[in-house]
Amino acid sequence: VLVGPNECGKTNLLESINFLKDYPILSKSDTCLYCEEAWSEEPVFTYKINQKFLGLNETYNDIELRVKAKQAEILSPIELQPESIERVKIRFFFPKSAGGHVHLKIPAELMSKYNLQETITIKEEEDFFMPVIPESELNQLKQHNSSNNLFNKLQIERVKVKEELTNGKENFLKKIMDKIKIIYWVFDKTKFIQDSLDINALTQKPEQFKYILNMFKIASIDRQVFLTATDIQRTNMLARINRKLSDLIKTNWKEQNLSFFLGMGKNNTLITSFQENGQNVEPGKRSEGFKWYFSFLLDFNAQFGSEVTNCLILLDEPGIHLHPGGQKLLLKQIETLAHHNQIIYTTHLPFMINRMFPHRIIYLNKKEGITTLNEPLKFGVFDDDLLSSTLGFDFNSLSRWGDINLFIEGITDELLLKKIILTKAEKDNEIILDLNEISLNPINGVNNLENFIRVSQVTNSKFLVLLDNDDTAREAIAKYKKRPKSHPKTIDHILLLDQDKEIEDYIPIQILNESLGDLRNSNQIQYAEYIDDTQFEGNNIGEQIKEIVVNINKDFEEKNSEFFEKIEKGDFKLDLALRVVERINNSNISEFESLIQKIRDVTDLANRLF
Repeated sequence: VLVGPNECGKTNLLESINFLKDYPILSKSDTCLYCEEAWSEEPVFTYKINQKFLGLNETYNDIELRVKAKQAEILSPIELQPESIERVKIRFFFPKSAGGHVHLKIPAELMSKYNLQETITIKEEEDFFMPVIPESELNQLKQHNSSNNLFNKLQIERVKVKEELTNGKENFLKKIMDKIKIIYWVFDKTKFIQDSLDINALTQKPEQFKYILNMFKIASIDRQVFLTATDIQRTNMLARINRKLSDLIKTNWKEQNLSFFLGMGKNNTLITSFQENGQNVEPGKRSEGFKWYFSFLLDFNAQFGSEVTNCLILLDEPGIHLHPGGQKLLLKQIETLAHHNQIIYTTHLPFMINRMFPHRIIYLNKKEGITTLNEPLKFGVFDDDLLSSTLGFDFNSLSRWGDINLFIEGITDELLLKKIILTKAEKDNEIILDLNEISLNPINGVNNLENFIRVSQVTNSKFLVLLDNDDTAREAIAKYKKRPKSHPKTIDHILLLDQDKEIEDYIPIQILNESLGDLRNSNQIQYAEYIDDTQFEGNNIGEQIKEIVVNINKDFEEKNSEFFEKIEKGDFKLDLALRVVERINNSNISEFESLIQKIRDVTDLANRLF
């Protein structure tokens, strides 16, 4: 995902990737305003390509290409796997003790025809292979050697022989370029669906009505056949189009129950509408976002079908006209395509960012005419200030309220849960909780739970609750267990951690103590020097944190009463949690399996309830 301010080079980056498809026909006219000076120095593109993506078996390693305007070369050292092919050949074998060696003489006609030497020497227990030749030519060869007594001792037979093919880099480069499949989808008005169309226009200027041509292609209908068909034949063709496109909409646009209708109107006119709740609505009365999305689905399926694999798909600002709900649907379509393809797209839209995979984001920035590519600094997509401002919002002003809200006790819970969810997705590609669907909402203490539940009920919002399993939490949810009239089903939305456990109890002791050491050695924490050499042990981490905080405050006040400022337990937990999340990575994520299972339980509960 490419994000960045306007004029930073996002579209140019897509264009440079797309250049691989059109190689080697790049000309100066393909450059943008800022590239004239670079063109005089001959532009050079370097690409690193995964050999598995290309479906190549000849090489063990990935491929690095350097491409200029009229030349391409493989930069990376490649270890080519030899290809082999079975061919049928004639084998001449001279057996042991047959007389030392035999000279096989080749007739002049066969020498030139099969590129053979005049005389071929075959030693004992050795053989010579030549292409299969007609029986008449074989008899000619035998007659040519009839005066040689040793020739009669040769064993002549047809055999299958494996030959290794060494294509070399030049042929392999051609194979690479042929294998690269790039799809660069760009929207234009001719793909925008219209309310009506004079059928004669399809005869005169069909290229101006790509949306109709796309419909024909999806339904496997030839335009000329449609234009010359009888009324009954045309009615059947339209019914096929309507069925195919209605299925396409229902599969991909699940927000509303829509059907598609294309029919014949007065004066030989094709009319288009969408049927919703028993009413026909013209495309012109649909939102710009819907028309964009429908045109995208129509064009993409017509051009590439539903089975697109091993392609590099480039999209410039997809979903720019869609409302947030539509953007989420489009994002799901892109994720589905990404199962068997690589997709690169540009965006300014926060809802076109998959929160589960922040490592996919590339941030582009231009300074003094030079574009640089960087990763966001923070692991949470919207925790990075620069990225947030680029996407057009301040995260503090963006409501955390989502489709489904998971209420958790505090910010430390959010930090820990989010890092585990994202790390698990990155390492194992397992989404234990989808942050695009479920928003983590800290409630700043279990005492605020009732207020958040009440707001959810008033606004008819979907919610779940995950709390520590301590006395405070058990007391807070006791009234919901009685299922009062005001909360008949609230308890069904609440999950507790394991008996007598707080979220800190799920952190491996070694990581906790290493994080405590990081905190103790920090020169940015005012109270760091007052943390003694205490180590965490066993369970009840919350009580141990409480004791550590008491000792810090006591030592701090005794040694530096003039600057003493009491440390709260919550402040210490936050500082400790920040060090813990820095230490969570792909190599130790499996140590959090108990907490991972609890997060899976949240997802399972959401699936049951909603």
